[in-house]
Amino acid sequence: MELYRLVVPALAALEILPVALQLRGAAPLAARHHPDLNPDQPVLIGPIESLEQCRALCTRLSQVYPEEHVVTVLERVGQSGTTTAAIPLQEIAEWAPSHRASLLYVPPLPCAGAVETFQDTVAHLRAPDGCPWDREQTHLSLRQGFQEEAYEVLDALDRGDLEALQEELGDVLLHVLLQAQIAAENGEFRLSDVVCQVNRKIVYRHPHVFGALEVGGVAEVLVNWEKLKQQEKEQRLEAPSPLDGIPQAMPALARAQSIQRHVNRTEVPTEKVAGLAVQAKADLERLAMAPAPTEAGLVLGQLLFTLANLARILGIDAEGALREANMRFERHFRQTERGGR
Repeated sequence: MELYRLVVPALAALEILPVALQLRGAAPLAARHHPDLNPDQPVLIGPIESLEQCRALCTRLSQVYPEEHVVTVLERVGQSGTTTAAIPLQEIAEWAPSHRASLLYVPPLPCAGAVETFQDTVAHLRAPDGCPWDREQTHLSLRQGFQEEAYEVLDALDRGDLEALQEELGDVLLHVLLQAQIAAENGEFRLSDVVCQVNRKIVYRHPHVFGALEVGGVAEVLVNWEKLKQQEKEQRLEAPSPLDGIPQAMPALARAQSIQRHVNRTEVPTEKVAGLAVQAKADLERLAMAPAPTEAGLVLGQLLFTLANLARILGIDAEGALREANMRFERHFRQTERGGR
C-alpha cells in the first residue's frame, strides 16, 4: 500500500515522532458510514486523489472531530519540495490535491474523546489503587443511579437542553461501562460481548438495510421487527409471548403503551379510537358514582390503560405527554406564586 511507503517522509515533513499512529486509506475511510478512528491518537490518511474524496473525508471526520480542529495537509510527500499547511478540518472540503502523494494528518483531540480511554478510566476506578466507593459497587447497587441518569436524559430532551443532554448521556455511558467492567471482573461478559450482541441484533433486525428485503414504509419495518424478535425468542423458548422482554421496572404509563404496541404489531386486534373513547367515558361515569376504594382503583387503572392505548393509536407518547402536562402545570403554579407575593 502506497500509504506505508509515505509514512516516514510524512513524519519527517511534520517533524513529529508519535508514540502511536493510525494509518487509513483515504478511499476506504471515505466509504465508511462512521470512521473507525481513535480520536486520542494521531492519524495519517491517504493518498488523497480528488476534491470529491476530500469532501467525503470532511463529512466522515466531522463525526469525530469538531470542524475547527486543525489538521495538516501534505503534498508531494517523499519528493523534493514537500509542502505542509495547517488548516481547520472544515476547509478540507475545499482542498483539491494537486499531487498523487497527498496526505492528511489529523492530530489527537485536545481532550480525551475515545470510548477506550474512558473505559480505561473506569477500570482504574475499580482497580486496587482506584476509588474505594467504585470498588464496592455491584450490578444491583448501581441500579437506582442508572435509573436516575436515564430520567435526567429524558428531562434534558424535554427541555431541549443540548448541553445538558451531552452531560447526561456521558453519565449514562459511565453506568454502561461500570456495569461492563464489573461483569468482566466477575468473568460474566465483556464490553466487546455487549457490542457484538447488540450489533448482531441490529443487523439481523434490519434486513431492509443490510439484506435484500424490501419494505414499503415505517409500518412494515415495525411489523417485520416484531416478527424477527419472535423468531429470536422461539429459539430460546417453547411458547414465547409478544409481551416477553417488556421490563417490569418501566414507568406504568410507558409500560402500558409498550404492551399495547407489542400486541398491535403482532396483529392481535385492538379497539379503535371511537371504541376507546366510549370505554373511557364509561369508566369515568363509574368513578363519578363514588365506588368503594378498591373498585375505584381498579376502574382508574383500567381508565389509564385505555387512555394510554388511545394515545398510542393517535401517535402520542403518553408518558411524554404527561411529563409535558406536569411541566405546564408547574410553570403556571410558579407564576401564580410569584404573582401572589
